[in-house]
Amino acid sequence: MRQALHKNSSYYRLFLVGILNLAVDLGIFFLLHLCLVPVASAQIIGYVAGMLNSYVWNRNLTFVSMKKRSFGKLVRFISIHMITLMISIGLLHVVYYYFGISLFYSKLLATVCSVIVSYLGSSLWVFEDNEEPSSQEDHHFRSP
Repeated sequence: MRQALHKNSSYYRLFLVGILNLAVDLGIFFLLHLCLVPVASAQIIGYVAGMLNSYVWNRNLTFVSMKKRSFGKLVRFISIHMITLMISIGLLHVVYYYFGISLFYSKLLATVCSVIVSYLGSSLWVFEDNEEPSSQEDHHFRSP
């Protein structure tokens, strides 16, 4: 029972980190757009800010690990998010400029696709040594 409660709280933390990342990305993107920064540049800056936020929170709160911080893990994290960024820029560009869909809905579609790709990449490749998001409370009880 206790483990099930910890597992649920871990997924809530993952969800909350995701919402925070979304707020950082969207907030910076639309603020820069209001300042007349080109769409692609605003996407890059907003996405990178969300990505850095994601790494810090997921590394320290959601995917807690007793292992030493890994340079390889950071490289994998950056790699999967650079791929995701390229996909989101391409999708945003096509949907906004070629299909004429509003910037809000274009950004929303690009963001949904980005969330899916980055989640799969993070869980299957970056943080693959953690079978599931872990709870802060139970990481002390794992064997090294």
